[in-house]
Amino acid sequence: MRSEYAKSFITQDEVVYLGLPLRHGHLREDGYSFIQYYYRTTLATGDRSVPLEQWLSPEALGRIKIRKAKQKKENAEANRAFIKRYKSICGCSVCSYKKSLSALHFHHMHSKKFPLSQMHGYSRKSVKEEMRKCILVCANCHSEIHDKEREEVAHGH
Repeated sequence: MRSEYAKSFITQDEVVYLGLPLRHGHLREDGYSFIQYYYRTTLATGDRSVPLEQWLSPEALGRIKIRKAKQKKENAEANRAFIKRYKSICGCSVCSYKKSLSALHFHHMHSKKFPLSQMHGYSRKSVKEEMRKCILVCANCHSEIHDKEREEVAHGH
């Protein structure tokens, strides 16, 4: 009977604790690249192997890079569509304007991680987290908000 296994990856802290060589980015003579350490766990018993190393061929790394680039492009397209849908449904939170979606901006109420306009390739979760820090406003209302903020700073409020 063949045992079923699961892979569990070893964290960087655990690598240091176990005294394993730090190999991130190492390249073997045959061109294979070190990826990570992992354990093989037997599902039936929960027994864990000694730490194992995962190495990938140049061809496999190339396929991964292509897949990640394709995934990033697909995420970007999906996020653009998601933001467009959100803008068309919600409109300006101040005056309800929604005639031109390009005239609707996300105004950060608190600290921003990134401008939403530069987050198209990010995960949907990251985009939504950043959107929660914002209000959607039209260009005119956005200018008024910034004018008010500048006035408050100038008058020391």
